[in-house]
Amino acid sequence: MSIEVIEKLGAMQFTIADAEKCLGRSIATNDERAAYERGRLSAVSDVRQSMLTMARSGDAVAQKQFLDLSLELSATIPRDNQGRSDQWWQTLETMCKHGVPRDDLAFALKVELPELDAACLTAYNMTFAEYHKHSDMRGRAELRSKIYSEAMRGNTAMLVYLGKSVLGLREDMRNGEPTTSSHVYTLNITDRDTVTAATITEPAK
Repeated sequence: MSIEVIEKLGAMQFTIADAEKCLGRSIATNDERAAYERGRLSAVSDVRQSMLTMARSGDAVAQKQFLDLSLELSATIPRDNQGRSDQWWQTLETMCKHGVPRDDLAFALKVELPELDAACLTAYNMTFAEYHKHSDMRGRAELRSKIYSEAMRGNTAMLVYLGKSVLGLREDMRNGEPTTSSHVYTLNITDRDTVTAATITEPAK
């Protein structure tokens, strides 16, 4: 029973010290420490599996979190032996996040694509194409989050943009004037004590 309790404490991410306080004694034997670590890693694995499932289903937040986690864990792998600095890797990641094509990126960094492949395989255990795709998706997620945040703060331009791109609203121009609208969508954004209203119209069919 004690082993099962220790494993559950590990699964709940208690530190060794806090788990020992709950038990009222030390976790001393190898079997007990193995049970604690087994519970801790099992819970972490379940959380990551759930995150991966949500990411695959299209959840943008889960995708960003999973990519952040992947790159964070990959950062613990020894970097390549070519003497590339952290600033070089940061530049590479930033350019990938900004959607710079791979050929242009290689030209800007004055390296060949095979060199980038080898560097990413050594540093992150993935090809450059995979690294580029992951970083690009991460940048897109950050951009979407920023646009949405600006819209929720009452930025009218962002509200109009999201209304058109997400809701499919549009504005027809006839003779230089907007057509008469039969549908009016009003978005009220509350930011603390300030309420900003933005109105987007959809033309009659």
